[in-house]
Amino acid sequence: MGHYTPCHEHERTTMVTIIVAAHGESAPALLKTAGMILGNFENVHPVTFLPGQGPEDLIEEYTRIVEASEAEETLLLVDLFGGSPYNAGAQFAATREGVDVVSGVNVPMLIEVISSAGRKNATLKSLVAKAHKAGTKGIRSFQEANQPVATKPAEAKPAEAKPAETK
Repeated sequence: MGHYTPCHEHERTTMVTIIVAAHGESAPALLKTAGMILGNFENVHPVTFLPGQGPEDLIEEYTRIVEASEAEETLLLVDLFGGSPYNAGAQFAATREGVDVVSGVNVPMLIEVISSAGRKNATLKSLVAKAHKAGTKGIRSFQEANQPVATKPAEAKPAEAKPAETK
């Protein structure tokens, strides 16, 4: 079983620092789950948001992580659009270059972003695109995925739209 390793224990290999921030203990749990699937990875940091904390606590933690990193860019993956981790991240990103925030973090998104971040050509922009795509594609319904490949209702044309036959 793999686990995540904080980057200060190993030499940094990624050019983009990843911060996973969420309400409660979700962020460390997501990283543990990703570690089960990917094994060890570096330069990915969990940030918890607990009762009694405020946005300034999150910004302070984001700042600490970024200032300790040698990476040029930072991607914050947060749980909820409009929640405190997102709002603090947006405020943080607005005051720094090379920072972006993506909400809706889930396991497929996290696995794709961590896997892609290790590549030499990884950029903040490419990781944001991968986060969006993987996060969205990772949401699947068993029933919808197992429907016959017939014409979907949205693709079917209404009967009155068919051209009239000519004789």
